[in-house]
Amino acid sequence: MRILVVEDDAALAAYIRKGLQSEHYQVDLALDGEQGEEMALQQDFDLLILDLNLPKLDGISLLRILRPERPHLQVLVLTARARVEDRVLALDSGADDCVSKPFSYSELSARVRALLRREVRTLESVLQVGDLKLDRVERRVQRAGRTIELTTKEYALLEYLMRNAGRHITRSMIIENVWNLSFDTSTNVVDVYINYLRKKLDKDFSCPLIHTIRGVGYELSEGPSLFVPTRVLVLGGFRLQSVRGEPRTDWRIRSASGRREPCEGDSHCIPDAMPRSAVLLPPSSRTNARSGIRRGRSR
Repeated sequence: MRILVVEDDAALAAYIRKGLQSEHYQVDLALDGEQGEEMALQQDFDLLILDLNLPKLDGISLLRILRPERPHLQVLVLTARARVEDRVLALDSGADDCVSKPFSYSELSARVRALLRREVRTLESVLQVGDLKLDRVERRVQRAGRTIELTTKEYALLEYLMRNAGRHITRSMIIENVWNLSFDTSTNVVDVYINYLRKKLDKDFSCPLIHTIRGVGYELSEGPSLFVPTRVLVLGGFRLQSVRGEPRTDWRIRSASGRREPCEGDSHCIPDAMPRSAVLLPPSSRTNARSGIRRGRSR
């Protein structure tokens, strides 16, 4: 579950985030109303914790902007305003619940759980891929009836993969949605945590669920990925080009032996099965793709 906290008191915001993270939630912070608006509209959150007295854009105005755009987003308002009229205004503007400051963290935590229970009823409270189940309410993971213990970050990564089951997920998507960071090409943290998950989820089972999509990232699915593994097809001095004329000069010929050799590094490679739309052209040729050699035969 992903929560956005919009609170201009940095110390209070950090306190709330620390408490929620200890309960295995993913938490993002915004310190003013405009930043909160931008984050809430550009990213997907399960819950918004919103202070009313915000700089740049006040909480009530932010609520009125977000509610039409994010009708299913649960909103918990924090307010130091003592008047009943202020809480009524917040609820009428789109809030789902209110907590008055100062508050007990245990009460805040209980209200968060209650709101998220409402949210998962409208979505999926239990995610399932094959014999793998993730209970988003109880925060429990099981495969074939066996309970699997995960760390906070492992759980967040698995939940993201399961919410996107069957899709090809890039490393940058994982970094941005699970770690809430910009992608750094020098880091291997995603691969490390994928390896942790594989050891816990796939090691003792005959059917792996986490698949590597070469040159793309990962996919979580019950069966083998439908993505065609890439290989270099060695065909003398020719290169592959689409019939539609889209040059693929980065598809490299690795030798003239006629063998298919595995691609190395981050280079793009020719698929094992040459598509029917493909033609072969000499590397130096500027001839239109349609006048080339289709599937190795002269035209």
